[in-house]
Amino acid sequence: MKYLEAIAALISKWPSRNKSNVASASNVEGEYFSLLRRVRTIYAAEGIEITQGVNSYLCNNVRSAQFVQYHRDGSLLTPHSGIGYDELLLIGQICRNISAKNVFIIGNGLGWSTIGLSLMLGQANIIAIEPEAGIDLTNSIAMRHNLNCKVVKGYSPQDNDRVVASEFTEVPDLVLIDGMHDKESVIKDFSSVFSLCGPNTTYIFHDVLTFDLSGALKEAYVQTGSPNMKLWLATATSSGLGVIGPAARNDELDTLISLFSMSESAVDTMRRIGRERAHPPVDYLRYINTN
Repeated sequence: MKYLEAIAALISKWPSRNKSNVASASNVEGEYFSLLRRVRTIYAAEGIEITQGVNSYLCNNVRSAQFVQYHRDGSLLTPHSGIGYDELLLIGQICRNISAKNVFIIGNGLGWSTIGLSLMLGQANIIAIEPEAGIDLTNSIAMRHNLNCKVVKGYSPQDNDRVVASEFTEVPDLVLIDGMHDKESVIKDFSSVFSLCGPNTTYIFHDVLTFDLSGALKEAYVQTGSPNMKLWLATATSSGLGVIGPAARNDELDTLISLFSMSESAVDTMRRIGRERAHPPVDYLRYINTN
């Protein structure tokens, strides 16, 4: 019932439908498509085709198909996928809700989340830490398009204190943890940034459900030791985003995250359907290239 109550609370806050509200809704829809167009156009200028939102079932149940993939000359540029477009929109809206001026990202890859959030948040200072490829690409895109974001070479957790100290004049308002996807790494990454940022910062964890990291998320929450923190799990996002943030923001984050979540009953139903209707992998996309 908490899910339905949250939805009802959100709907109750919607104003009546008049011309100004229709225009407002149109602006939101316009931003949705404008952001996708801008990011894809930016990467296309680099000779990179972006795909996202592909149904995994259509291509032999490839787990990463629904996430952002970077293509060039018939090959993937990296085995590391970008966050789902739905997740980018949710994270961006969370940043807006908490008026985030400083964002720290652990794991940049080829820059999708860094570039996308910078486009959404305007003058917010967005800094990512990344040990591998994609640093030069992301930074050159940021410079060419006058974006307020940067990638610094380094490893999490050991270099987090150096990067945060050198790149931020204030404590980051939001941290996106999207580095190595195993329990030990996630816990170490969180412990590091929590010691630097504290309980007033909002922490977002990518791939919680995709990589079975709900245990790590709960352990991270317990580690805060703070009654002023709350845990959310956005079960209806592409990867199952986890969020740990100040409990003082309960109402605004509850209603927002509820739009990207399923009730326990719905989760149980989908799991049952999955067991009952499981199908072998099928390469349906092969028909697209058939004359």
